[in-house]
Amino acid sequence: MLEPDGQDSSNKPSGAEANLPRVAFPWYLVRTKPRQEHLACCQLLRQDYQVYLPRYRQWINRNGDWQPEETPWFPGYLFVRQSDEEQSLAPVRSTYGVLNLVSFGPQPQPVGDALINRLKKLEQQQQQKYDKEFRLPFKPGDRVLIDQGPLRGRRGIVSRCEQERVQVLLSMLGRTVKANVKAGALVVG
Repeated sequence: MLEPDGQDSSNKPSGAEANLPRVAFPWYLVRTKPRQEHLACCQLLRQDYQVYLPRYRQWINRNGDWQPEETPWFPGYLFVRQSDEEQSLAPVRSTYGVLNLVSFGPQPQPVGDALINRLKKLEQQQQQKYDKEFRLPFKPGDRVLIDQGPLRGRRGIVSRCEQERVQVLLSMLGRTVKANVKAGALVVG
């Protein structure tokens, strides 16, 4: 039977069926190739799977520059589930960046929703904490060594930290001098 919009209504749920909640499909654990969690995540999303890759933020020193970076909580793993009942898990195994679905025996083992919800809650709490404490891996009172620039080789004490600059107290010519140094030029110690 055709609806006013010109579509066939024989495939549409009727009455009580339309009000039933959608079936929640189970989550599965996917093992990815080393350092390819993000690639696997993107490829699975392109195939319309629901994907969850728990991550946390940390400071990484790259080429003398401190930068925040999101790192997987479980390197080499992510969670996936089907978006609808017609979607098979078989294509997951041949997705770029994926090694396999974690299984015990021949069938992949589902992961409970309670675990996923708990991980999401912990990730959200960590994100809120990170946003409040957005700072470099140095804190006032830390002893540092300047590793780059004209003050290279000098030791000092951190007095203040800002986004990418650190104020260091140096002892020069018998006096204490404040110097603003790029965070990437410092090494703890």
